[in-house]
Amino acid sequence: MQNRNFKIFLFGVPIFLTVVMVVSAVLSPPVFYLVEGLAPDRWPFKRVFNRVLMVAAVLCLVPWLKLLNAYSWDVLGLRLSRGWWRGLYYGWMIGVLQVVILGGVHLLFGARVWNWELEPGSFMGYVASGIAVGLIEEFIFRGGLCLSLRELPQRALIIVIVLGSTFFALVHFPHAEHLPGSVTAMSGWVMWGDLGRQFLDPADVIQRWCGLWLAGICLCVAAIRTGSLWLPIGIHAGWVCGIKSNNQMSDATAEATGILWGGHPLDGVVAWVFLLILLVWLLKGKVPRVEYST
Repeated sequence: MQNRNFKIFLFGVPIFLTVVMVVSAVLSPPVFYLVEGLAPDRWPFKRVFNRVLMVAAVLCLVPWLKLLNAYSWDVLGLRLSRGWWRGLYYGWMIGVLQVVILGGVHLLFGARVWNWELEPGSFMGYVASGIAVGLIEEFIFRGGLCLSLRELPQRALIIVIVLGSTFFALVHFPHAEHLPGSVTAMSGWVMWGDLGRQFLDPADVIQRWCGLWLAGICLCVAAIRTGSLWLPIGIHAGWVCGIKSNNQMSDATAEATGILWGGHPLDGVVAWVFLLILLVWLLKGKVPRVEYST
């Protein structure tokens, strides 16, 4: 069973990515037309494309979990056991504080400057957005693509963590630009083409991909060590909230364009150091354990 599940992972990830790509490219235009009919000029195609991509990933995860016999909330790390909220809360605090401290270092060395535009209402929106993103993405990447395989031998599990985090980084690295011109049946493929072209800049790939890959490693280790998704959901939600708030409170300067700072709270060498510190704590520190059944 363990060898079977490992093979499913190795061969399944590229198939999973391909199916998600095709589904999102084909369905994004008709979904956009539907949304445009209900709420004209409210959602740009880029936003619709990103939402369809996320929904496609969740739906495509269902047959994956069926192949792995991962049906229960226990296996996926989402059991509401006693004290589950502590993992969520502590993770959120860790994620927010990490970004706050890192943002402070950026300000101290001139990589960012204050603009003081964050409002209380916006902050609460970022909290809610972070939890929603953390819940969905951790269910996909750390639940379906990691915890469902936690019974594998250690070496195989390390491969799962490394490759799964690579997949996580590749999905998050590019950001599609706003679509030029009107939306057509091929617009979804145009967006994917734009995403692919961004990988042609090696310096940008190294600068941004490394931080995302380390973030994925941290979240996988948090899930494996705690036996649940609540701590990684909290960390992920804290990062999202912290990054969005940081971008509202400060702006990157010309000093932030190099590999040292990266221009983004999780890019650049300085951010990598912070992520490595978090990884060491997750590996060696005392983290809350949630028992699970299989």
